Amino acid sequence: MGTLPFKRTAVAACGIGVATLVGALTSAAPATAGEPATNQTAGTASATATSYKVNPTTASLSIGVSFGISLAGYTNQVAQAESRGIDLGIIGTTLSAQGCDGGDPTLAASKQPQPLHSDSRDSKPGVQSQPETIDGQTIPVITKQTEANGSPYAESNTSTAPVAGTGGLVTITGAHSRAVSGLKDGSRDALATVDLGSFGIPGVLELSGLHWSAESKSGAVDSNTGTFGIGALKVLGKALPVGDPIKALENANGLLAPLGVQFIIPTSHVSAGILFVDPLMVRIVPSTTRDSITGGILSAIQPARESLYDALLKEDCGNATYITVSDIAIGSITGAGSFSIELGGVNTTAQPLKTTNFLGGVPSLGSNDTFDSGSLGGFTTFDSNNTLSALPTTPPSQVLNDSRGRGPSLAATEKGSRGGKMALVGLLGLVGLLLFAERDRRMMRHAQRIS
Repeated sequence: MGTLPFKRTAVAACGIGVATLVGALTSAAPATAGEPATNQTAGTASATATSYKVNPTTASLSIGVSFGISLAGYTNQVAQAESRGIDLGIIGTTLSAQGCDGGDPTLAASKQPQPLHSDSRDSKPGVQSQPETIDGQTIPVITKQTEANGSPYAESNTSTAPVAGTGGLVTITGAHSRAVSGLKDGSRDALATVDLGSFGIPGVLELSGLHWSAESKSGAVDSNTGTFGIGALKVLGKALPVGDPIKALENANGLLAPLGVQFIIPTSHVSAGILFVDPLMVRIVPSTTRDSITGGILSAIQPARESLYDALLKEDCGNATYITVSDIAIGSITGAGSFSIELGGVNTTAQPLKTTNFLGGVPSLGSNDTFDSGSLGGFTTFDSNNTLSALPTTPPSQVLNDSRGRGPSLAATEKGSRGGKMALVGLLGLVGLLLFAERDRRMMRHAQRIS
């Protein structure tokens, strides 16, 4: 009976050794879960496009609200797309917080605008469409569509019908954002575009035919392409030529300065592997003439304003949120802060998976990015200094030459061979286990004879 434990040890050793040997002789490649990644599909691509954002700011506190956001991206074979009609930002967070009296929030998160989402892992990842809603009330001017499948492919579209804000002081028509990512002609591809029919401040400013585009590729082709274009521009009733969009916007700034209105001209830049084509920002900046007028008006109505706010707070402490928002909005256009409308804006990236060898460090995946000379008519190219230059010839064409080095191949895609050194290691391990087991058995037998 004394030898039974050692017989079990010997049997276990044999089992482990045999399993090791069989595994070494039969394994041809690493095991994978689901559909294996390849050098072509392994990687990521994403795109983001925003139609416009209204952004009042006072004392560095922003209450910006974004409209028409489209997002699309994939990693390996998993693709996702999302469309957001309205993003309330900090206003949404404040409204969804617990009431000041411990009661329900002013507007619960579930009743705020919800994104439309598609995922290639869902049972029905196809195209979906629905109008935007707030607190169950339909907003007919915003529609959303998303699609995602395992090709991989993802696409999001968000459309906004014509709107007029602040009693018609600002008009925006025909906003459409689109984001697409997937595999195209052997390359990871991400594309984001925004088209804006028109933007206007009646009697002051008219813009039409605005277009933003960003596209990133990696794989068979490595490139980044960004464009921005204006169809027409009119300032104070005067039409300005837009063959050179930069010069047109600079000339517009000179005409708008006395009114306290300013353009922040878009630039294109690559940061952390992401290509950005910035929005065209229309800002309300300090103006002595305007601020003296609005300041006098606010001073005259200040007593009545305070009485109104006190009455609202006594009625319901939850009205404090609306009072804060109104104060920021008023302050943003009266010199106490700033007010801006950000039109368009896109960004894209497409990269292989960043692999690492823990013994050898992280492989280099990039080098300096420079823009080559391109040409486009009525559009703008971006050079390596992130400045805009317009050239008076045909279609939009501006390519960022990205000479990124290729990362190492995925282990799952490398061909291996059976047996070899692994088989020898398994065999030596088996022999060693058997020798230790036999040694233990002999020592125990010797101890039993002595006793």
